[in-house]
Amino acid sequence: MKTSRWIAYFECALAMAMGGGVVVAGKFLATTFPVFLAAGLRLIIAAPILTMMLLVREGRLPRLQAREACWLFACSFGGIFMFTVFLLLGLRYTTAAESGIITSTVPIFTTLVAVVFLKEKLGGWGVVAVLLTMIGILVLNVADGDFSSARGPDPWLGNGLIFGCVIGETLFTIAAKLASGRLSALAIAAYVNIFGLITFLPFAIYQALHFDFSAPGWTSWSAIVFMGVGISVFQFMIWFAGVSKVSGSTAAVFTGVMPVSAVLLSYAVGGERFIWPHLVGMVCIVASILAVTYSHASAREVEARGAA
Repeated sequence: MKTSRWIAYFECALAMAMGGGVVVAGKFLATTFPVFLAAGLRLIIAAPILTMMLLVREGRLPRLQAREACWLFACSFGGIFMFTVFLLLGLRYTTAAESGIITSTVPIFTTLVAVVFLKEKLGGWGVVAVLLTMIGILVLNVADGDFSSARGPDPWLGNGLIFGCVIGETLFTIAAKLASGRLSALAIAAYVNIFGLITFLPFAIYQALHFDFSAPGWTSWSAIVFMGVGISVFQFMIWFAGVSKVSGSTAAVFTGVMPVSAVLLSYAVGGERFIWPHLVGMVCIVASILAVTYSHASAREVEARGAA
């Protein structure tokens, strides 16, 4: 039992570490591929693989109810379309390190959306999480002066665009909760990628007609494969294998691995330079994730006591 638990922890940590690689891969793609073509190529790889996995495991594509189709399209629009477009545009103006830290604020903003629209309670630790997030983002965006050479050509614009990823991923998270009552996680992943491919395909074809496919180097093509197979397929499988064996609050803690991974990979693979605001921002975001996780756990404990 103890060994199984540690394996689950490793799977959750590995999946989030791979998630940190998304922004580094996106950095390679942002300057070599047009935005819609890059996304289309990723989905051309991912959607058929996930569909075949679903057919093997469940025997068929489950028929969608109208409500489920709407929520899954919202998932795709937020988590695939908005996230990819804002990520690749933003990375032209800011660094992978700062992008990874900002995109890791999704749990906090998802909590805020749940408070506003789903009437959930925030609680004291939730307030702490929001304040820590604001401090972390503020530190990143005021780090000019001696750090300007390590921050990208227009970090305010770039980080603002990256925040669009957070909005998109928040929409994905909320819509996935509303769509996940009857469908398996694999079915949701397959349909989200299929809808994403349908959305991107017309724009991708148009950009492909005017693109020189011999221009990108092996790093850019490797980034496409990593995004399509490594993230859309393998990361999903590893994350689902891990979270199926631990509590929701425990799984949420591991999302703090993502900003750490993004920053370290941006230095090791992306060749970016370390600056202390990255460390401050990363610590604030990880602490905010822990705070909001503790807030959710406390709320569930209070509800359990009330029910008893």
